[in-house]
Amino acid sequence: MNKILFCLTFFTTIEISAEDFKVTYPADLPNEAIEISHDENGELLRVTVNRWTDRVKTDEGMAYRTFEQGYDYSKKQGFIYTFDENDNKIGEAWSVDIDGMVTREELMVAFDLFKNNETVKNHFSETDMQIILHGGFNFQDNSECNAGNRCVHVFASTDKVAILAHSIVRLSDSTVVYPDFDMDKEAWKNGKRRGMK
Repeated sequence: MNKILFCLTFFTTIEISAEDFKVTYPADLPNEAIEISHDENGELLRVTVNRWTDRVKTDEGMAYRTFEQGYDYSKKQGFIYTFDENDNKIGEAWSVDIDGMVTREELMVAFDLFKNNETVKNHFSETDMQIILHGGFNFQDNSECNAGNRCVHVFASTDKVAILAHSIVRLSDSTVVYPDFDMDKEAWKNGKRRGMK
């Protein structure tokens, strides 16, 4: 059994070989989308990430409201919809800062983009061991991944190499914007990255 060397709460782990992919720990995968839509080319249009009900204070007193959070790829913005107790939509908020975590379906897209990137493939060729993919938490900067672009970290490792490859994938336009992100192989190999002793 492979041991996963890199583990964070919201990471997903998938092992890959030359011929197939398999989920190592299904519990590590993010939730499936509550609702997801695609355009005629199969590209993501809109994803609803989360839905919850809460008791909130309204002008009429305490009432139950249901909320949906998601991301619209055409607008490059996240949304929160509010529904009343009869499931009628009574409000919505849009912002580049409202996007929520990636869903299982989005992460699979990120993994495909990552493993097909030429820079990443060069890293894969450095080992004959089984490669393990990790990912699933958002990234934002003031350049390629500014607010609204839905960027996500993706890593590859093996049983002997903690970080074989590390990229940032921009889901809003299906691009690996930083194929060699924070890659100092000697530092990773020797465990001298930030926070490691």
